[in-house]
Order: sequence, then structure tokens, then C-alpha cells
Amino acid sequence: MQLQHRFFYSIAIQVSQYLFWLLLLLFSGVAKADSTFTIIHSKQSLSFQTSSFCQNADLQISGISPKVEKLLWKHNNQVVQSNYTPAFIQTVAGTAQEGSHEDEFRYPSAIAVDAAGSIYIADHFNHRIQKWIPGAKQGITVAGGRGQGDAPDQLDYPMGVAIDQAGNLYVADASNQRIQKFTPSNPYGITVAGGNGRGNKANQFNMPFGICLDKEGNIYVADNYNHRIQKWMPGAVAGITVAGGKQAGSNANQLRYPSSVKVDKNGNLYIADASNDRIQLWIKDAKEGVTVAGGKRG
Repeated sequence: MQLQHRFFYSIAIQVSQYLFWLLLLLFSGVAKADSTFTIIHSKQSLSFQTSSFCQNADLQISGISPKVEKLLWKHNNQVVQSNYTPAFIQTVAGTAQEGSHEDEFRYPSAIAVDAAGSIYIADHFNHRIQKWIPGAKQGITVAGGRGQGDAPDQLDYPMGVAIDQAGNLYVADASNQRIQKFTPSNPYGITVAGGNGRGNKANQFNMPFGICLDKEGNIYVADNYNHRIQKWMPGAVAGITVAGGKQAGSNANQLRYPSSVKVDKNGNLYIADASNDRIQLWIKDAKEGVTVAGGKRG
């Protein structure tokens, strides 16, 4: 019968005002060589030597400092296991409090990022788009924020946002049934899709949600209540249905309340088919989609 050894280490280490703890070291078996455990922290390392009577170590750690980058386990001075620590979540915009101040949101519904790393957020219930520069403590209103309405400088429950390479901002102005384009530093938008009332005609939307752009400047809109994806070419007065539009359903050629859409460099669409709990891939010019994630209800 193999000997079993149980060792408990409780080591508190303060690094850059963070604490991390080694809670439990569990070893079993008969030793043949020494082992070491090393914590890589900000390009420095801290090693712990095990007893020479133990091998096959099972190490459990909790509460590791965010500064810890890597964990190494060595046996006979050879690395036998290497793990990077999980990324820690960091808040880059907003606070834990709901509100309308420049550092707050009320139901942020979509984001986009420009080439400089600035984040654009559709601040849904505040009827505005907020721009957060990297490292900023509060946002800047770049569209809307002048009360709920349908004027060129107003929004009504924005649900989607996209930005092109020139820095122009596109907003799915959901309750106004339109897509608004805002040029940099201009608070007045122009309607580039929809804006013809709520409906299911080619020039209308019924609650446009997610939007995206391709390299030619075409706009793809998740037309939520119409269960379809509409493509609007630059300057067009009506959209083209490129996915769904066959009433609400779960067949391969149908969608049910699509909430978001993305396009890849080849023109293929990835659609968040919300009420069908699936992600649909629609190859360019295809008549039906293929489920690439989800779609299996418990």
C-alpha cells in the first residue's frame, strides 16, 4: 500500500498591495525526487520546495493576486506543468450604480470599439451613445442625450452601434425605426436606413437591434420583430432581406427575434437568433442558415 501524506500550507504574501494564499497542498505516493512549485509574478518568481518524500502533487490555490501571471510545477528541475492564471475582470466603463451621469449607464445594450481603443456604448434608457476613451473615468456623449425623441440630435431607445474606419458612428435607433449616421463631432445624425415608420416593407423596420458594417459600407440590421436580417447598401432607399424573413420559426430558413448580426471578410453572416437560442451562420447569398452554436434546448 502506498504511503499517503497530506501537507497543509497557509502562506500569506503581500505583493503590490494584493494578498494571495496557498490554501492546500496535497501529495501522495513514494518520493523518488524533489519537486518545486513556482509563482511567476511581474517577471519575478517565488518558489516552494516540497518534501523529498513526496511526489505526484495535487496543488490547489485560491485568492491569487492579479499580478500573478503564471504557475510552474517542476519535477527533477524539469517543467512538467505550466498554467497561466485566469484573466481578472476589469471594469472599463460605468459604475455599479444605474444613472444618467457621465460615469453611469441605464441598460447599456451594445458596444463598438474604434481603432484607437475607444469604446462606444448604446446607453439604452438614457437615449444616448457614450464614448469612453481608454483609461477615462467618465464617458462623453457623442450622439443623443438630448431627451427622448426623433429629432436629428435625439435618439429613442438605441439598441445597436457600429463604427467605420473613418470614425463615423451608426446607431440602431430602435423605437424610431431607423439607422442614424453621426459624423465625428457632429451631434446631428442623418437617417441612412429606415425612418419610414414601423412595418415590414423593404424600406421599414420593426425594432432594429444589432447592426454591423462590411468593408464596402453596407449596413446589416437585425430587424428583430420582422425576424429578418436586412442589408442596406450605401445610398439605398430600401433594404434587401439576406436572412430570415419567412415569419418567426426555427427552420433553417427562418429566424425568431434576431438580436445581433456580424459579418466576416467573406460576407458570411453570424446571427444571434435570440428566441431560438442559437447562432446561425448564413453563407453569403445562401437561402438558409446553419447552426454553429446552441440550438439544443434542455
